[in-house]
Amino acid sequence: MCASCLEISASGAPDVIEIDAASNRGINEMRELRENVRYQPARDRYKVFIIDEAHQITNEAFNALLKTIEEPPPWVVFVLCTTEAHKIPATIASRCQHFSFRSVGFEDLAARMAWICQQEGIEADAEALAVLAQAGEGSVRDSLSALDQAIACCGSKLDAAEVRALLGAFSLESLEQVTQALVSNDSRRMLEVVDELERNGHNLQHFSRELARYFRNLLVTRISGADTRLVAASAAERQRLAEIASQFSEEDLSRYLQLSLDLFAICSFPCSRASTWKSPRPPGASRPLAAHRRSAGATERTGSPATHAARQTGSAATAAAHRPLAFRSRPGQEDRGRPCPRPLRRSP
Repeated sequence: MCASCLEISASGAPDVIEIDAASNRGINEMRELRENVRYQPARDRYKVFIIDEAHQITNEAFNALLKTIEEPPPWVVFVLCTTEAHKIPATIASRCQHFSFRSVGFEDLAARMAWICQQEGIEADAEALAVLAQAGEGSVRDSLSALDQAIACCGSKLDAAEVRALLGAFSLESLEQVTQALVSNDSRRMLEVVDELERNGHNLQHFSRELARYFRNLLVTRISGADTRLVAASAAERQRLAEIASQFSEEDLSRYLQLSLDLFAICSFPCSRASTWKSPRPPGASRPLAAHRRSAGATERTGSPATHAARQTGSAATAAAHRPLAFRSRPGQEDRGRPCPRPLRRSP
């Protein structure tokens, strides 16, 4: 390897500059970047600016950087890295070349981590590596981060049960208890599973997420068979999933998958569902203050018939007492409309 490659691998190259847009997302940082673009590379052919998490740059900062990206100097290369490409403004995206990276396969991740463990002298079985590969969900960085956590916690020997406990994952046997309760139509067993999770301190939201993924894998293996690549699991686990899925129909698995997804949505946003539930008021319980006020107002408006008649009589007397007096016009003043100060006598 050349000196430039070694320096880039060690993050010491002067002409390769990495910028974290999550903490440098303002217009002032982009103005500083425009000033650095003017200077030519110190040694290499190009000066590379790698902007990580580019979708977090503000619109004002993108506008300040637009002219530089549109007409950069011949020695400058911009690399915008993001996991949410739809948040990049169209004015910026139209002036860039798009390279979409796909997720790494499950077998490739497991093989890579097995090689790393062999080089580092770490003893790990295939099941533990499968758990780490599943935790990464196709990302090499996330899988290696989980591997580092497992090595720091478990030492030089990785056990699948300890790795699951570290990552908060659930084994296939623990999820299989749910399907066993469904096959036997045992509601009591289902409640015992939930009680066991609650007693052991597991997160029910995470369990509902893993349960939805479990039913999804069962449905896929029920349709495509045990040799499918759509399920991120080892060959032994896929074979076991196929055996479990054979006990259900596709319609049942689809319904269970939808129910588990609804359960995960309820566990994720409990406040949005709270308004749909109404707890009944127990007998003899005191009513709230607003209910007392509404009842009191209704009593005042209705009342008994005698009270209502007395109220009408009193209102008529009050209106008669405050009735304005009638005036009689003087002779010759009818057209003028001037009232006479002498009042008329009311009839009894």
